[in-house]
Amino acid sequence: MRELPFIAIGGGLAGSAFTLELARNGARATVLESSRGPHHKVCGEFLSAEAQTLLAYLGLDLGALAASSMGTFRLVNGSRQAEASLPFRAAGLSRYCLDQTLLQRAEDAGADVVRGVTVSTVEARDGRVVVKTGTRGFEGRGALLATGKHNLRQFPRGQSDMVGFKLQLCLSESALRALENIVQLAMFDGGYVGACIVEDGIVTVCWVMHQAVLQRIGTGWPEQAAYFAKSSEILGDLLLNARPEW
Repeated sequence: MRELPFIAIGGGLAGSAFTLELARNGARATVLESSRGPHHKVCGEFLSAEAQTLLAYLGLDLGALAASSMGTFRLVNGSRQAEASLPFRAAGLSRYCLDQTLLQRAEDAGADVVRGVTVSTVEARDGRVVVKTGTRGFEGRGALLATGKHNLRQFPRGQSDMVGFKLQLCLSESALRALENIVQLAMFDGGYVGACIVEDGIVTVCWVMHQAVLQRIGTGWPEQAAYFAKSSEILGDLLLNARPEW
């Protein structure tokens, strides 16, 4: 029998990094990913110095991926704002690009990537693990649970009162200039919203809010954008005439 692989359940950043590191050191590795192709994820898409160091170790060139660069943090509360220099140059890159690039790097290193499968159970049997996905089963030496925000039925996590959202926006020229070199965090009643430029001049806006606030203002982007603008004129200026990319 061939040596059984290690199996990553989830092909996001953790699962891809796990299989990439194993594969490039000569171990068999398999990653099981539910999506069939690149897709967006709810994430602020801000890369710290530590994250950039790790990605460089994994062989990713953020410059070649056209990641943005920023050196200033801006905190917004209502009509007030404060800025401070970051102690490093941060980067902005979409998870759409980053996840796919890292997963492809794992595959190029020799890992087996299986897409379009959803794991139902993980079982330990005689010194190995059996991962089941519908009618298929995968045997491995061990398994890494890397499902991110998605629960695997056997391993449920506690519920949160907070709800997360993300959009990528095409801003007006003046609003885009105001966000150059900036990662911005704005507080509002019931949550906070972050914004930064990623590749191709697109702006990622990611926010969380309490469910009670969400129920009061509604789930649509126009309603939520109006709520942000009412809570802060600075946010209102940023979002004025912004066009959602997807």
